[in-house]
Amino acid sequence: MRGVRVILSGFILVVALSVDAQSVKPVGPYYIAGINSFDTLTNRFHGRVVYVDMWATWCKPCVAELLDKKHIDAFKAFAIKNRIAIVYLSLDKNEKSWRNFVDTHQLYGYQVLVNDTLFKQLKEKFSISQIGSIHYVRKGLPIPRHMIIDREGKVVDSVAGAQSTKYAYDTITALLGASVK
Repeated sequence: MRGVRVILSGFILVVALSVDAQSVKPVGPYYIAGINSFDTLTNRFHGRVVYVDMWATWCKPCVAELLDKKHIDAFKAFAIKNRIAIVYLSLDKNEKSWRNFVDTHQLYGYQVLVNDTLFKQLKEKFSISQIGSIHYVRKGLPIPRHMIIDREGKVVDSVAGAQSTKYAYDTITALLGASVK
């Protein structure tokens, strides 16, 4: 009987590891580790529209946005209905504080704690903001920051606005086209 348990446990582990972001629908936080590049992140969600929320627990405007349950829950329902991946990129250095906040507030979506390598790349890539064909130069990587990525992994808007904004809904709806629900 003991041998059966080991085999069964190994089978469950293999099944869990073979599930990708295309098929996982997190019911609460779903933590993703080992993301060292923005391309790795976007490739993970290829074929889906992605809404990225860059934030940190020490950022008061970020926390205020994330505690706005009415808008967060409405966007979550919209995302679930339309298979939109919500990805939270945290710039926190304290993993315990970050996980505690995410778990306490049950942030629906994919959670990534940005490491130094990814932060450097994000800063290089997004210190110039883009809305359509218009580019804005900024220093640093201000947060809260929101991005919308199309099904092909292209950043459509690198300063899209909070989940509560009509602009975010309209931009995503346009990307979804006829499949919007």
